[in-house]
Amino acid sequence: MRENLEKSTLRVVGLRQVLRAVREGKALKVYLAEDAPEDMQRQVLLAAQQMDVPVGRVGSMRALSRLCGVDVPASCAALLKSANKF
Repeated sequence: MRENLEKSTLRVVGLRQVLRAVREGKALKVYLAEDAPEDMQRQVLLAAQQMDVPVGRVGSMRALSRLCGVDVPASCAALLKSANKF
């Protein structure tokens, strides 16, 4: 499913956008960098668990940012269910 993250335009990147997508029921799957700060990991994991959203792990924030095509390290990203982001 990482291929979907890399190719999809239906994604959000970063803590605020991911938490918003999860809480609004718009996230299909969340990806979390293993080296993301512990407090960020807890927030994302708790929100995903509450909304029953699966969580995938990516080795590092740099690897996740490369998958998403962004220039800054990314702690998390989410695939969205539909084109209507927010």
